[in-house]
Amino acid sequence: MNIFLGDLGHYTVKLTNNFAPINIGYISAYAKKLFGDEVDIQLFRDPEKLWDAVRREPPTVLALSNYVWCQSVSENILRHYKTLKQDGCAVWGGPNFPMNEMHKAEQYLVDRPFVDFYIPFEGEIPFSNIIKALLGCDEDINTLKITHPESFEGSFFVTEDGELIGNGIGVQIPHLDTIPSPYLDGWMDEFIRDGIHPLMETHRGCPYLCTFCHTGLNYYNRGRTFSLERCIDEVEYIVKRVPDPRAAQLHLTDANFGMWDQDYEFIKYLAELYEKTGFPLKVAATTGKGRAEHVIKTVMTHPKLTLTNSVQSLDDNVLSGIKRRNLPIGKLKLGARELEESGKISGPEVILGLPRESRESHIKTMRKLMTEVEPSVIFQYTLMLLPGTEIYTDEMRKEHQYMVRYRIIPTAFGEYAGERTFEIEEVSVATKDLRYDEYLEMRALYFVVMNLYSNIIYKPLVRYLLYLEIDIVEFFLYLIRCSKDTSDEFAKGVFTRYMHDTDHELFNTKEDLIEHYSKDENYDELIQGREGKNLSHTFRTECLINADEWAVFITRAFCDYVSERYPSSDISDMTEAISTHILVQAECQSVFFRDKTNIPSRDNPLTSKAAYNIPSIFKTRIDRETSPVIARERTTLKYFMRDDAIRYITSLEKEMGLIEFALIVLRMDVQYIFPICEETTEAATRPVVAV
Repeated sequence: MNIFLGDLGHYTVKLTNNFAPINIGYISAYAKKLFGDEVDIQLFRDPEKLWDAVRREPPTVLALSNYVWCQSVSENILRHYKTLKQDGCAVWGGPNFPMNEMHKAEQYLVDRPFVDFYIPFEGEIPFSNIIKALLGCDEDINTLKITHPESFEGSFFVTEDGELIGNGIGVQIPHLDTIPSPYLDGWMDEFIRDGIHPLMETHRGCPYLCTFCHTGLNYYNRGRTFSLERCIDEVEYIVKRVPDPRAAQLHLTDANFGMWDQDYEFIKYLAELYEKTGFPLKVAATTGKGRAEHVIKTVMTHPKLTLTNSVQSLDDNVLSGIKRRNLPIGKLKLGARELEESGKISGPEVILGLPRESRESHIKTMRKLMTEVEPSVIFQYTLMLLPGTEIYTDEMRKEHQYMVRYRIIPTAFGEYAGERTFEIEEVSVATKDLRYDEYLEMRALYFVVMNLYSNIIYKPLVRYLLYLEIDIVEFFLYLIRCSKDTSDEFAKGVFTRYMHDTDHELFNTKEDLIEHYSKDENYDELIQGREGKNLSHTFRTECLINADEWAVFITRAFCDYVSERYPSSDISDMTEAISTHILVQAECQSVFFRDKTNIPSRDNPLTSKAAYNIPSIFKTRIDRETSPVIARERTTLKYFMRDDAIRYITSLEKEMGLIEFALIVLRMDVQYIFPICEETTEAATRPVVAV
């Protein structure tokens, strides 16, 4: 039996999901274990390669994954496959399906008659059940569905009468090591050789019930773990096959990495491996929401692992409404402080537009994060309405009165089998508690958070505002107002374009979006990257490329804002010293990202002289009660980028588009972005700025 399995990603501009398709790897490895030579299985990531293979020789079974970033392309190819091979078996599976609302699940499949079976949860057992049944009846799928529906435990299908059949939905494999390793069995070799980053799963399941997340469903509450020995064997296999171990990321799919004892042992091994080989460039993982000390210990063990202490909101009413449980503020604060002292990064996430969230509660969350927790960076996302989650249901829509809009997933589009295909996400941009104009205002606030607070070079500025007991959010809102009238062309232009795109990326219906981008002139806008981009990543990258110009705007506004409230020469001297410290670092960043030549290095740094030792004073949070006077200390500082950061940035292609570069910036080690600052008594080798 010939079987094609696909976990598709769009390559039109840049591969949208640049990680190995471990999901179909598990399914194929398990099926091959059961059926051996009775099945011939091929795996696909590239839609064009898959469609070419389907046209040449349609397989007996075509099975594709269904996530929000690949639904349309998978649907397109499945539909065309059934026109080529009407007796073929089309299997679709994944979480992007309304499995918790049966009337929607039935309609979903009625509307897609080209789908023979849908697997909503783990696919190893249900897919193998389908293959076993087909092998047992000479691959006659129509007869089989009528006479042996019990054969399809774990999957849905619709009868000719439009009735939804689903037996044993939610079947799981109790012991994960019974699934052969897709890496050790060679299923991922082709993808790793092509430079696709390895993706690993060490644990399945999540003990939490968050209403916005697929893993919040009861099905995922049971946790199961792959053995430590197997995980280590997989990494050993991977590191020998990646083109360059120092340039490869390792992404862990676990929902709460660091909470379990084995996670610590695994990360210890990875840290030792990193010292020997430089693998990986970055460990990407979602760290746990419980066992704070254990999570922090795990994160502290590896230099490339970041604490993603996501909170989504810090408002108790909102958290109750989404069934969310966060770490206590004290634990979040302790974790952020420990990581900062060790030179590591912490990065909580918040979601804008959650049920019960208002402008005021969202601002309070942002303020509390910045003033009490003090993480390194903060990420904000707009609420996505994902099929299968509780927040997606009719009941929740009615209760919270979502204002629904649709936008294209960044770079997730292409043309296959003669059709233009667009991946679309459904988002809520207003509720009964949040107006649309407030949504736009909070997106503007995040622009400042992203490009000021989350750029560590501005940490002294933030801490001095807190020292002066100036409301940090009010200052950020002041910057937004200033951007409209400033003479700084870059700042004014980047703000204007960001807010324009934030509003205009949204469509009232999916049909409106498809009609718009199907037109040649608008499709070309996607190809050129002028539309359909990830706004946060792209504009962040633009602000880094132009860090020097952005910093001029910020520091001018900072000095003006403080002087209006504290017209003192000492305070003026301090704001000028902080500004100089920022401007020199911004110069390092702009050369690093824009020019990539003559980057300030340890041997050839930028330097400055100031009346205050800014890095020392603001190394930690200070307050006026314990530090009523800040001592002057004439200091010479040198600034440079890390050696490994310079090696990485200069190894990239010299010319690339902003969208492609933004994806690289997103996936690089975040430490590479920030210059190092040290005191020096050496003679300056590059320009000195004195204050």
